[in-house]
Amino acid sequence: MSLGKVPETMQWAMLLGGIIVTFTTNIVAGYWRAHAKTRRNRLEWFLAVHLPIPLVALLRRMAGVGFTPQSLPFLLSFIAAYFLGQRIGGVLHSRFLESLGETRRFIILDWLRLRSTQLMGYGR
Repeated sequence: MSLGKVPETMQWAMLLGGIIVTFTTNIVAGYWRAHAKTRRNRLEWFLAVHLPIPLVALLRRMAGVGFTPQSLPFLLSFIAAYFLGQRIGGVLHSRFLESLGETRRFIILDWLRLRSTQLMGYGR
């Protein structure tokens, strides 16, 4: 893993930051994917799965992770962050669906709705 004259600590920070951004972005996309699946909207489902991929590829390249045997563990970390974020987003959608009865496309809106119902005493 080499980015030229970038200090090694900065390389590790870019790697870790890229993995964290990949993970959190895919939580949102996984939530959207699960919403599209329950609505049987194939185009939204396709977009929710595939739109994060260019971002993940860009973050991976910025972190200096290529397709070499030395960078294989780091590449697998990005792939795991992608799929784990998608899975957790889907699980969160299921939980919000149970609590709210109906969900929207975006996790933040549903989280705010759930929070407001809990604060008003309507939550379960």
